[in-house]
Amino acid sequence: MISGAAGCSRTRDDRAAVSAEEDTTVKYALAALCLLLVGVVSAGCGDGNASSPFAGNWAGTWSRPGTGATGTLSGSIGSSGSFTGSVHDNSTGQNGTFTGSLANNGSVSLTESYPNQIVTGKGTLAINSGGHLAGTIQEFVGGNLVGYSNLDLARQ
Repeated sequence: MISGAAGCSRTRDDRAAVSAEEDTTVKYALAALCLLLVGVVSAGCGDGNASSPFAGNWAGTWSRPGTGATGTLSGSIGSSGSFTGSVHDNSTGQNGTFTGSLANNGSVSLTESYPNQIVTGKGTLAINSGGHLAGTIQEFVGGNLVGYSNLDLARQ
């Protein structure tokens, strides 16, 4: 028997049992800490955003009510919501390109580049009951609102 401070006494067997219990407790605590660290590191690896529900290739038409202007466009939306594509204006015969971003809530901002004009736009798009990506874009040239375009795009 071994005597300790404050009148505590333990046998060698008692101390071995306590040490084994402490070792098990420490092992569980370390395992839990490792799992927690793995979770924190995993959460920090990624962009924190869910993949865009709009990701994929799309093509369809656009029209500008009140002006008779119409055209076609096709493009690709990435998993982050960024997109790029080509546009054709049936009214002027011009071809252009566009780039932009589409948030998971449908908020869109874009830039259209034509040979002699840059058009910026913003609006909201959603997948309708027919599975089309549709909505209205406000378009600006030099910061001035020049019109609204309605888009109707089918997944390719």
